[in-house]
Amino acid sequence: AQMGSVEGFINLPKILRMTLGLEPTLYSGAELEAIESYDSLWSAMEDAMEIVADHAHTNSLARDKQAAEDPGGNLCASLVVNDCIENTLGYTQGGARYNHCNWDIIGLANLADSMTTIQRLVFEEKELTLPQLVSILESDWEGHEVMRSLAVNRHSHFGNDEEGIDDTASRIIEVFSGIMKRRTPFRGGEYILGRSEERRVGK
Repeated sequence: AQMGSVEGFINLPKILRMTLGLEPTLYSGAELEAIESYDSLWSAMEDAMEIVADHAHTNSLARDKQAAEDPGGNLCASLVVNDCIENTLGYTQGGARYNHCNWDIIGLANLADSMTTIQRLVFEEKELTLPQLVSILESDWEGHEVMRSLAVNRHSHFGNDEEGIDDTASRIIEVFSGIMKRRTPFRGGEYILGRSEERRVGK
């Protein structure tokens, strides 16, 4: 099998920042006033996930097409990869039996924490509106230390074996994986998600 060990890295928290309009050079963001529930925030984040998946896919196609054009298709490695000899194609050219491509996702814990905090602060406890929260984030919490402390200390954090936030992390992976799998890599196969090691200390 040839499983492109790492196509690249995808920063999950940045997808939420894109959704909230905090990465204007990447995406203008969702219409914050129209996000009236946690479910609608999820839907808006999935729109941003689609944009990121498109960019990841475009990057993979270009890189893998270039690799396939090299004579021999990485001959030395291909000689020990199943089916390359039989298919008379190098592994970079799609000769392997399996041709999945791996993207590493980073920041899963941070995104799960952020979504859970927004769910509670904005949509359940109604301490803030979403536009107010975004304004505070744009100022890096300046003048809002009490609210920052609430966000950091009152709510659940991934890694403490708490069902709700673990479910959020699982949903993030399932949704983004599904979005990536709707695209086909250059060599065939499918995109799969890996996860870089995240060192996390519970609260």
